[in-house]
Amino acid sequence: MQYPSQYIEKAVEEIAKLPGIGRKTALRLALHLLRREESETESLAGALLDLRLKTRYCSNCHNLSDTEICAICANPAGMLLPFA
Repeated sequence: MQYPSQYIEKAVEEIAKLPGIGRKTALRLALHLLRREESETESLAGALLDLRLKTRYCSNCHNLSDTEICAICANPAGMLLPFA
C-alpha cells in the first residue's frame, strides 16, 4: 500500500509489529494519533518509554515491578494479606 507520507508509513510499520495488529488497524491507529492533541500523543509515547525503561523484574520472584523488590516480596507477610 502506498502512503502519502513516509512518517505514516514508518508509524504503520512499527504499530503493525504489535501482536494482533495488522497493517489496516495500524493505519487506523496512526491516523487516530494524528487527529489527537499533540500532548496526548506525547503522553502515550512517554508512557511507552517509561514502560520499557523503568519496568523491571523483582530480583527475588521475577514478577514485574517498578522497584528491585516487588511489593509482594517487600511485605513481610507475603501474600497472606486478606483482601479488602
